[in-house]
Amino acid sequence: MAAIIILGGARGSGKSSLMMAAATTLRRAGLRPSGIACPGEYRGGRKTGILCVDLGLPPGREGGFELASVDPAFPDRQPGRSSPVPDLSDPVLIRYGKWVFRRDALAKADSIAAAALSSVQDGRVTAIVDEIGPLELELGAGLARSLRELDRIGGTGGPMPVRGTVVVACRTELGPILAARWPGASLVDLDSLGTDRAAAKLLEFAGA
Repeated sequence: MAAIIILGGARGSGKSSLMMAAATTLRRAGLRPSGIACPGEYRGGRKTGILCVDLGLPPGREGGFELASVDPAFPDRQPGRSSPVPDLSDPVLIRYGKWVFRRDALAKADSIAAAALSSVQDGRVTAIVDEIGPLELELGAGLARSLRELDRIGGTGGPMPVRGTVVVACRTELGPILAARWPGASLVDLDSLGTDRAAAKLLEFAGA
């Protein structure tokens, strides 16, 4: 069984929906999914926010809380830059281009995901982390505690015996970077496989 499965996919490719569907299937198979999925909020066909769902809660009680929202007054990119401009100066909010993240919501999501990761030594547990991105890898913010747990599981932050499975979502371009960071991890490319085949791969690795 793979210790870490990396699900790479483009923006809007359905990574979060796939994670939530996989959690339901794992639960039906007698396994114990936990961690977080972060689906988008849409209004009028436009993505206006990001929610966080606790996958460890019983079906129908997962709830969801707002993790981030769009500030239309800020451009996502500035001229001459290929990535959004980060601003960590506010003690309450983190700005990343047009996205505004609430620090308290990020801390709550990080706590849920890190707790799930710490429990994967139970072979029935599948920990889901949606997602690791620039906030964590470039700024040391966001799901920073969860990234440290992932590094321990992946062998780069000290050895940690793992019998369960971890599924981590990320953008397509970050998949190979995370795979190199965690030797032995399996990379599932949602863009090339499509939703059905990617879902089957995830469930196969997770033992469902």
